[in-house]
Amino acid sequence: MYREVSSLQRALLQEKRRLAETNERLRALDEHKDRLLGIAAHDLRSPLAGIESVAELLKGPLGGDATEREKWLALIVTACRTMRNLINSLLDVAKIQQGKIDLDPRPVDVGDFVASVIPLPRRICEAKGIRLTAAVSCQRAEHVFDTDRIGQVLNNLISNAAKFSNSGTSIRLEASDGPEGLTFAVSDEGLGIRADDIPKLFGEFQQTLTKATAGEKGSGLGLAICKRLVELHGGRIGVESAPGQGSRFWFTLPGELPDA
Repeated sequence: MYREVSSLQRALLQEKRRLAETNERLRALDEHKDRLLGIAAHDLRSPLAGIESVAELLKGPLGGDATEREKWLALIVTACRTMRNLINSLLDVAKIQQGKIDLDPRPVDVGDFVASVIPLPRRICEAKGIRLTAAVSCQRAEHVFDTDRIGQVLNNLISNAAKFSNSGTSIRLEASDGPEGLTFAVSDEGLGIRADDIPKLFGEFQQTLTKATAGEKGSGLGLAICKRLVELHGGRIGVESAPGQGSRFWFTLPGELPDA
């Protein structure tokens, strides 16, 4: 009888611990949800207010002047892009945490891939007077990865480099392969990163003390998403930087994806 009671007590204790762990996970998820909503509310409020104020201006006397109208419409487009980028980032974070991002890996010619990725970030760079170049030096004809997701990573890294670079500087995208697999690197001549900020870079909602050169805003989610997308491929991501010496963000992709 004593043994039966003892076994029952152990089972009840195990169940109690399991419920406590479940409650802790639910509490953490609830806090994370509140944090996401807080970030969304805060970061969406500013561009929405901007759109509203510009719309009011367009209704007034300035709305009939072609030059002024074009300027105000450009501000609306910028605000809409800011909101869209934030919403996409929040959705990506939610999908990643729920394990709902499915990769679509396929054999890729790296040279063709880089040529397809470059045009969009090049426009962003050129708008700030920054030169973007690319170099591919791969021995293998093909590598296997999800082009949409790795394109997303490269776009983010290049856009980030442009955000913290001044007019007249250069950004370089490099792709090469070796024993560890395929390596992409984005190097800039920008402001650089303080040593105590580097450990924060790939965490969610993290902002460094370095200010963007043209006042560009960020959600603090981009690099965290990059890290997770690279890790889903079985790769690693890192950065080398120092204040005033620019930055080099790199990531590796192995020859084969990890098992699901």
